[in-house]
Amino acid sequence: MKRRIVWLKEERRKRRATARKSRATARVAPTSRYARVGLAPALSTLWRLMHTHIDGVRTYWRGMKLLVTSAPLFATASLVLLGLFSIVPVMQVWLMQHATCTDQSGCSNSGACYRRD
Repeated sequence: MKRRIVWLKEERRKRRATARKSRATARVAPTSRYARVGLAPALSTLWRLMHTHIDGVRTYWRGMKLLVTSAPLFATASLVLLGLFSIVPVMQVWLMQHATCTDQSGCSNSGACYRRD
């Protein structure tokens, strides 16, 4: 039984090693159109640089899915509050522009000002 387990572990390691090797060579095949144009080294470098960032985004996306499925009300409320708090500074600027407008000629909103003196 122990021999069988050891053999299975060794086979699994071999498969993983060959899978990694085949994935590494399959990213940009030498017969691909990128190799003919000469972009293969650039694409492999770009993939190497961006791979960690893409994995990070995948991790955050998985966390977001788990959070939404476990607590949908909390997630919705958080997103709504985030949206409201990001709109507040824009509303303050817009209101300050219209509060300082005294006549229609100086109004930045083509005469639609609420404050009339």
